[in-house]
Amino acid sequence: HFSTFQSLEQIAELKARIFKGLNHNGIAIINGETMFADYLKDKALESTQNVLTYHKEHTGDSDFSPEFIQYYKGYIELGLDEIQGIEKYKLNTISEGMVSNALAAFLTLKELHLPINPEYVESFKPFSKILAMKPIKTLSHNVTLIDDTHNASLPAMINAIHAFNSQTQFFTGNKIIALGKINDLGHKSAEVHAELVDVLTHSNADYILCLDSDLRPVVNKIRNKHITWYPNKDLLMNDLMYLCNEDSLALLKSSSGGTEFPEIAKALPQRLTHFELADNFGDIFEEMSHLGQSYMIIDNKTNDIISSHNVEQSQTIEGMGPLLYYLKAMDDKLDNETITMQEWVTNNDKHYTGKQIDLFTLLESMTSSPHPSETYELVDYLFKNFANRKRYTETLISKFDLSNSIAINLTGRFRVKERQCYSVLDLFKLYKAYKYDLFKFNNMFILGLNYKSGFIRGAEQTIIFTSYTDLEELKAKIKF
Repeated sequence: HFSTFQSLEQIAELKARIFKGLNHNGIAIINGETMFADYLKDKALESTQNVLTYHKEHTGDSDFSPEFIQYYKGYIELGLDEIQGIEKYKLNTISEGMVSNALAAFLTLKELHLPINPEYVESFKPFSKILAMKPIKTLSHNVTLIDDTHNASLPAMINAIHAFNSQTQFFTGNKIIALGKINDLGHKSAEVHAELVDVLTHSNADYILCLDSDLRPVVNKIRNKHITWYPNKDLLMNDLMYLCNEDSLALLKSSSGGTEFPEIAKALPQRLTHFELADNFGDIFEEMSHLGQSYMIIDNKTNDIISSHNVEQSQTIEGMGPLLYYLKAMDDKLDNETITMQEWVTNNDKHYTGKQIDLFTLLESMTSSPHPSETYELVDYLFKNFANRKRYTETLISKFDLSNSIAINLTGRFRVKERQCYSVLDLFKLYKAYKYDLFKFNNMFILGLNYKSGFIRGAEQTIIFTSYTDLEELKAKIKF
C-alpha cells in the first residue's frame, strides 16, 4: 500500500513498532534477508536481547538456515541440521517466500522447544491463488497454469517470477509470464514497476505478456525478450491461449484489485478446456494474421451486408492510425497547401527532410499503406502535440464504440512490444460514417504492410477486410 507512505523507510519504521510489545524476556524473530533487517534488529534490541534471524542461505550472522533447498516439480524440499542428522521436509509449494515463512515457523518451534512434525509440514497447503499450479486439459493438449493473482507487492511479484523460473526445467512447451500491475503504489508506481525490468530480463520466460499502463514503460525497457504490452484483457487472453501449447507453463500474476487481470485468471482455465490448438501452430503474430483474415461485402446504396467471412475471428496485428488521421483531415475540411517535410527518424531517399509535398498528395498517400514519415508529417500538421492526437483518438473510439487497441502507436506499424488490433466490424462502423470521404482520392483505402486491411469499392459493392496478402483475391469477390 505504497500510496499512503512516503518511502520504504517509513514502512520499516511503522512495522518496527511491533517490538514495543515485547518484554525483556520476549523473543523477536526477523527475516535477515528482508529490507532494513539491521534497522529492525536495532529496534527489537531496544525491548529484548533475544533477537534471532533466519536466512535461506548460510551467512555468518544467521541464527537459523537450512542445509539445502531443492526445487522439484510442484514442491520444494529443504533439509535442517538436527541432532539425529539432516532431516528432510517437503513443502507443497514452489514459493521462495513460503520457504522463508516455513523457516520462521521452524525457528519459532525451536525456541518453544517443540518438535517439527514432517507430516504437518507436508500436509500444509497455501491458499488457492498463492502460486497454485493448475493442470489444464484442453481439447488437444495439456497446459499448466500458476495462478498468483490473489495480491501483489514488488517482493511478491519477484517471488512469483523466481518460483516460475524454478519450474520451467520440468516443462517442454512454451514458458510464459503474464502480468498485471501492482496496485496501490500511488506516486511510486513507475519507480516500483521499474524494478521488474532486470527480473523479467533474466527470467526463463519465452514470452512475457503485460497488461495495464503501469507496465508499458517496463516492456519498453526490456531487451532480447519476446515481451508485449496489451491495451485490454481480451486481446491478451486471446494470444495467451494460443501460446499455451503442449506441456507449456504459464504464470499469471497481478494485484487482486485496480486491474482487470484477475478476470483473465478466472476465465482462462474454462476457456482452455474448450480450446483446440493446431499441431503446426507457429509464430504468434503470423498465426494471428492468418486466423484474422475476414471480410464483409457491403451494398453501396443500402449499406446492407450481402455476405461475410470469419467476422468473429477478425483481427490484425497492426493499428489503423493512418486511417484515423485521414478522417480527422476530412472532418476539418482542409484546403490544399504545400508542406515542407521535416526530419523524421524514418526518412529515406524518397521521403527526406525539406521535400515539398502538397497536403492532398499526402492525404492520398494515407490511402495506400503510407510510409511512416508521411504519417508523422500528417500527424504533426493536424495535431501539433501528443495530447491533441490522444484526445482525438479517444474521442473517435468512444463515438463509434471501437476497440481501444486500434491505435497504440502513431504510425500503426506492427511492433512486438505493442499489441495493436482492429476488426472488420471496427472498419464497418467507420465506413458507415465516412463512406464517401474514404474514396475521395481513389477506390481503395489500404492499411498494413505484409498483411493488408481496409476497403475496396466497386460500382455496386464494397468489400471491407482484414489481414489479407492478395488484394486481387478480394477484388474478385465484388462487382465493379
